Amino acid sequence: MNCTASTRIKVLRLRIKDKHSKFLSELAHDVNFVWNYCNELQVTVFNRERRFLSGYDFSKYTCGATKEGLHLHSQTVEAIAEEYARRRRQCKKVRLRWRKSAGSRRSLGWIPFKRAAIRPAHGQVKFANRWLSLWDTYALGAYKIRAGNFCEDARGRWYLNACVQVSVAARAGRPGAELQVGIDLGLKDLATTSAGQKIVAPQFYRAFEVRLASAQRVGNINSTALAKTSRAKSVFDAGWSAFRTMLRYKCDFAGATFAEVDEAFSTQTCSACGARSGPKGIAGLGIRAWACGQCGTAHDRDVNAAKNILAAGRRRLAEGIPVL
Repeated sequence: MNCTASTRIKVLRLRIKDKHSKFLSELAHDVNFVWNYCNELQVTVFNRERRFLSGYDFSKYTCGATKEGLHLHSQTVEAIAEEYARRRRQCKKVRLRWRKSAGSRRSLGWIPFKRAAIRPAHGQVKFANRWLSLWDTYALGAYKIRAGNFCEDARGRWYLNACVQVSVAARAGRPGAELQVGIDLGLKDLATTSAGQKIVAPQFYRAFEVRLASAQRVGNINSTALAKTSRAKSVFDAGWSAFRTMLRYKCDFAGATFAEVDEAFSTQTCSACGARSGPKGIAGLGIRAWACGQCGTAHDRDVNAAKNILAAGRRRLAEGIPVL
């Protein structure tokens, strides 16, 4: 397949070394101060003038804030105000929740930045006049950072989320048949390809079910959903939605075509002769291998379904589908 290059924005996530956690927490305290100031100012202006402030409006009030004891870059202050205005519009509220730096319900650390506030080099990034070490698995110095943020997780670990510009292979014509693959999603195996490869389902939910119930003091977690089917826990474990989302994302950056097709009767139809002679109904769910009653071809249930899905995808490609 002939491809041409284009550029898109991608977010790279890198772990900051723990020795910088205290420094970043102090910066996060200043971020919370700016956020809460914007929050209070918005309420005051709305009560007085019945209008909402934009990120540009906030800049008039926050100009010079870095000279008043804040350890933040001026563009970081701008980024905080712009993010506040954006979140307020999304929530359609006059006031958002206050950000707390301490206490049992404190807000997790968050420090946004713009391009001019950060500089990567030699496995480190310079931010707020300090070099921060990180596990540079992406060779960050080779990218041009456009914007991003530092964020803290529930365990106190800090990460750099950097928006960078990357080259993406553009689609150019229909890929060759040898590059096409059908994927069948399942409960026993997360995914099975038409080439016979199987990806085992991790089953995180089942592994931590007892501990989760104990922590939440709940005997029937999400009882409404679980009552609908005896296989609901397996569906939660499989994570089909997340898998499809990630697969579509990866295909997009690789210049490949991603298409979802109707998989009705894919497990019952013989991929060799087309006869619908496979296991049917709830009683047939436990049958993992079967032989076609028409042509005698032996099938693995999931591999056969993946082959039928591949054939359905090829038909769609032949007829023409929109780029996903």
